[in-house]
Amino acid sequence: MSATIAELPHRVLVVDDNADQRDGIAYLLRTEGMDVSTAANGQEALAVLGAGVVHCLIVLDLNMPVMDGWEFRRRQLLWREMAGIPVLILSGHPELKAVTRTMQAREVWQKPVALDELLRAVGEHCGGH
Repeated sequence: MSATIAELPHRVLVVDDNADQRDGIAYLLRTEGMDVSTAANGQEALAVLGAGVVHCLIVLDLNMPVMDGWEFRRRQLLWREMAGIPVLILSGHPELKAVTRTMQAREVWQKPVALDELLRAVGEHCGGH
């Protein structure tokens, strides 16, 4: 018997070049029963999305090597099948609100984010988990 959509774990993609932050967020979400994919930059994130696993949310850093968050988001929005996945930006950029104004992110947070706020947002954007 196959699981219904409601029984499947929520899949969140965490994109951050800082391994400690990326792994910490992933660990927290996994302890809450979510399935988590991780990527160290935008190029890796595009590869994860291209592998066909459906994600309900992307937690995205901005300043990363190889491909930064701005370029990742630009490409995601042009990719018809992936454009609808909501993005939460989590960054230490000093002018965060100004530099993310055109990115169409659902939420924008300054690092570090409160863990209860992160869990609230993931639950809200992933259908009440």
